[in-house]
Amino acid sequence: MIDFGLKRGDKIVNQLGVPAWVKENEKYSKRCLRGLVDTDGSIIFSKRDKQISINFTNHNYQLMQDFKEIALKLNYHFAKANWRNTRLYRKEEVARFINDIKPFKTRGRSIAW
Repeated sequence: MIDFGLKRGDKIVNQLGVPAWVKENEKYSKRCLRGLVDTDGSIIFSKRDKQISINFTNHNYQLMQDFKEIALKLNYHFAKANWRNTRLYRKEEVARFINDIKPFKTRGRSIAW
């Protein structure tokens, strides 16, 4: 994995990010977003608003910046809650994210729009 641009050690201490070759490829970028949401994200249903949102939380500043960069490149507009949290609220983008990125957290669940 080191040959692919990854470093050994703690991702937060080392401020590891997403390698350029992943960010430059749409297929890899989508898979990267899926993996990041599945590990450090959540799919939230607000009973009050009757709306689904996608949240990503991470304490690695560089990884958070890379996540937002990739998402924006794929036309997903995550809103910044603080430097550790970002959330996708726009209903049509949430639907497209779930249908296109296909996070494992949504598999086998019925999501009504």
